Amino acid sequence: MTLEAIRVAVTASGVPEGSTEFEAQVAATRCALIPPPTATPMPWRLAPEEPYVVSTNCLGSDLPGQGVRLWQDDVWIEAQGYQFAASGDLETARQAYVAFLDVISLQAGPPTDDFAATLSDHMVSTDVLPSPQSCLADEITGHVAALRRQGLYVRLTFTEPLEWDGDYFLFVSPVETTLALPWSASSVRQELVSIENNSVARAEQLAGLAGTARLRYDAEKGRWLVTDDARGYYCHALPAFIR
Repeated sequence: MTLEAIRVAVTASGVPEGSTEFEAQVAATRCALIPPPTATPMPWRLAPEEPYVVSTNCLGSDLPGQGVRLWQDDVWIEAQGYQFAASGDLETARQAYVAFLDVISLQAGPPTDDFAATLSDHMVSTDVLPSPQSCLADEITGHVAALRRQGLYVRLTFTEPLEWDGDYFLFVSPVETTLALPWSASSVRQELVSIENNSVARAEQLAGLAGTARLRYDAEKGRWLVTDDARGYYCHALPAFIR
């Protein structure tokens, strides 16, 4: 039975269309015929930011429609913003960015022919609208390829763990979930290395490096992918190092 058919049936029963009673009857009939989802569509629990509203109506038709709806714990939650309910889920997203840094740091040696493919397993910048601070996948692979043609590559060593800003920005919509993670590193060693003999042609210590990791949750792969390394090394620190 379609929703339109339900509405016609309730109208035929004599309940005034458009009234609170009418909408409640439609919702009750719909929920009885087609039960709502039994689990959250997200891979993690989210905590709504105040103020928020909760609806036990499986259609969510009694929500004001001013926030993002989320089905969780058998109720609809509607809030202007969300955070991770469990700190471990935030840490999982952070580690996805750390894995991306491991790829571009080239600690294991010079970039190989499949560097772009390796990077694409961690970073996908398709359809990303760049900002003046952006550093996207094609820019990173372009810089790496240009250095490689000169017989060089840059090796990065983060001598201290990344420091994460206490604030993060989680955006949930019906079509995607994205995350912005501000971070900083107090000390990073950059080395210009010869591909031929692995000798260091130039080395400098960066007093600090800071940026914002922008990620998107890929539901098909079941993990976070970096979309933009805002103020990333290859677009903002590298040019001064190799000039």
